[in-house]
Amino acid sequence: MKTSFYLVIFLVFFGNVANAQSNLNLFDAIKQNKVKATFAGSGKSVHYIRPLVMEIQNLGTVDLPLILPAGSFFVSEPAEYQDILVMQTLAFTLKPSEKRTFDISGNCTEPTHKAPNEKVIYRVATGKKELVEFAKFIDQEKLWEIAETQYATWKICNNGSDVQSLYGYSGNEKGKKIREGLAKVMGIKLELNEKDEVITVKKTYQILIDEKVTQEYTQVKTETYKGFNCEMWGGGMYDYHKPCKMQIGMFNDKGVLIREIYYKEKETAGRHTVKYAYDCDAYQDNVYYFKYIKDGVVVKNIALKKG
Repeated sequence: MKTSFYLVIFLVFFGNVANAQSNLNLFDAIKQNKVKATFAGSGKSVHYIRPLVMEIQNLGTVDLPLILPAGSFFVSEPAEYQDILVMQTLAFTLKPSEKRTFDISGNCTEPTHKAPNEKVIYRVATGKKELVEFAKFIDQEKLWEIAETQYATWKICNNGSDVQSLYGYSGNEKGKKIREGLAKVMGIKLELNEKDEVITVKKTYQILIDEKVTQEYTQVKTETYKGFNCEMWGGGMYDYHKPCKMQIGMFNDKGVLIREIYYKEKETAGRHTVKYAYDCDAYQDNVYYFKYIKDGVVVKNIALKKG
């Protein structure tokens, strides 16, 4: 009896592995007319978290295990909107004739284009090799949906060699891991020398959450810098009944991330206040939008204008 029990466990375990490996690539399923799928921009998230929405239906009469792999690439129609690189593998099974909707985790690859919205249509394309490799690395390390990953994606698109300067606020360890992956994909030797980054200090700004300093940064003097002529500042509040993933990002009028203000994988329940200030010379646009993002969905959007 004992032998039979272990045999059952053995078969179930390897049966699950086989099922995971036998998921049909979503794009192959589309070509074979096994499914009908449409892809559009998201009207409720942002371009570095869950920018795409997929609606899909099983056209067959049997269960259909599918997979949308990290590294998949989508181009926008019209072209003035951002193209999207999928950063997190999505595996799922559709029952016969079943229809489902999925939010797709990804990064944009065009920082100068407009961010997606629900009216933008997307079609499948082929991304550059370095983007595909980087997406697979991010998926393996579970580093999706954070600012540093988006900045790294942009550096690959621009063939940038500076992998040190990845701005964001997800924490040093995650940022370090992302830099390592970026350097490997770009074929660059990663050398961090903090002393080389010390420049003359001009003014320090702080970001406060619940009156406690959570981020501090310094505006520095450069060859073209003309001084601190103005400041932009603002604040806000959020109140949730249960813990959640919380992000606050600063975006331009195209919906493109300029900098991340706050990131916490598991924010505590209750009321929280936010205060921030910046030098206007560092940000030349007349208006910026501060989006509060709860569990990947924008729940508040505050405009901050220069006086």
